[in-house]
Amino acid sequence: MKTFLAVSAAVLLCCLAAASAHGQGDFALVWLEAQQADLGAMVGRYGDPALRGQPAEVKAVPKGLSDKVRYFAIPVGDRKILAILDGSPPWKLHVDAGGTGDLSTAPPLLAKTAALTRGGGQTQAGWMFGPLSMAAGGPKGAAAKVRFRVYQGQENRLVMEPAGYMAGEVRLAGPSYRVRLLDANLDGRFDGVLDVSTMAERLPPHDRIAIDLDQDGEFKGNEVLSLTKMIRVGDTYYGIRVAPDGSSVHLEKVQPKTGTLDVGCADATVEVMSDAGRQVLGGSSGKWPVPAGPYCLSTVQLLRTDASGVKWAMKAGPWHLLAPSKLAAFEVRPGQTFAPKVGPPLVAVVSARKYGSAPQEPIHITFFFQGAAGEEYRNPVLRDDRPLWPIFEILDEAGKVLHEGTFQQPLGPPCSARWRAPDGFKGKYRVKVTADTGPFELQKGPDPWFTVE
Repeated sequence: MKTFLAVSAAVLLCCLAAASAHGQGDFALVWLEAQQADLGAMVGRYGDPALRGQPAEVKAVPKGLSDKVRYFAIPVGDRKILAILDGSPPWKLHVDAGGTGDLSTAPPLLAKTAALTRGGGQTQAGWMFGPLSMAAGGPKGAAAKVRFRVYQGQENRLVMEPAGYMAGEVRLAGPSYRVRLLDANLDGRFDGVLDVSTMAERLPPHDRIAIDLDQDGEFKGNEVLSLTKMIRVGDTYYGIRVAPDGSSVHLEKVQPKTGTLDVGCADATVEVMSDAGRQVLGGSSGKWPVPAGPYCLSTVQLLRTDASGVKWAMKAGPWHLLAPSKLAAFEVRPGQTFAPKVGPPLVAVVSARKYGSAPQEPIHITFFFQGAAGEEYRNPVLRDDRPLWPIFEILDEAGKVLHEGTFQQPLGPPCSARWRAPDGFKGKYRVKVTADTGPFELQKGPDPWFTVE
């Protein structure tokens, strides 16, 4: 499974220049082998979990394996590649690069200790294996050159990443900027454009382009972009066309047809993905001209200052948490306005669920605010940047308070809490929530009821 942060030149490249557009044409790129810290923010992928026992597809294994063996089935393009990780020193990785299921003769990749970069720029000790070239399936002859990572203490996950990238320079609005192309979906090609129309269901595999915007010699998170059909420099759009083998990138000035996105909320700042990449839209009373085409909502942020000067904020997203909303996937048509309404009035949504059948199993209670377009604000309201955690009471049918507490968010959205029903308690109970949303209108409905069998 890949997990990526979706960023695009549509906004980030605006800082390059607002002058007349120059530099369209073809720009040559060359392959460079990556050093262990080179990829950094370009690779935002979680590891593949170990399989339970030896899979049936493994026909033979190398001799001399220890009892500290883990099996993996890792995606390379449209193939699944079998691998065996032997965690007995010296660490070894055997990869079924030919896809035959016979790993008895697969040469071991010996581990190299390394300080490995994780998401957010953090480093952690671990082991590196490779690089290794293997067929990726799909286009005839395509092969991906990959390497593998294992983080210390997380030996049940094997992380795979490209072993290098295509590098060169492009000219955008005058100056030259260093660029890199990354075969992020490991299909042996570099021209995998993000299909925005399918983002509501999942983040589709795609490649990445990185541009050293501040020319400091590094490629930081906000300089790593999903490969989309267009980028924007100032007020100028450029179409992007990448050679399948990554040997060149072509930039050409384009004038996309436009429509209007109107979210009907002056307090809203929205982040969307489109064929023009990532765009952050704010102000203008919640109404903006945008390139026509498919869109996916990434985040919604509500910002308002009340009469006392107190700043209030709420946030919905990221994109994979917004599937229920009208903005999860939508289209802005040329010359037309797409006008969903986001934000207030908000509705409090409470759910309760018991995950096990044992009497001592706690009941998990979750809570979030739902906006007018169905978007879910699963983070706490911020008052002058301080979170306001909702408080709750659990009452029986007679109105007696059985428990009271504060929702928390220990591992991520939504706000959550756990409650263990008293011994012998059976019947219905209700959850009463008290939440301060400041100047954002909250519609209070009846308290939800649940049942303990």
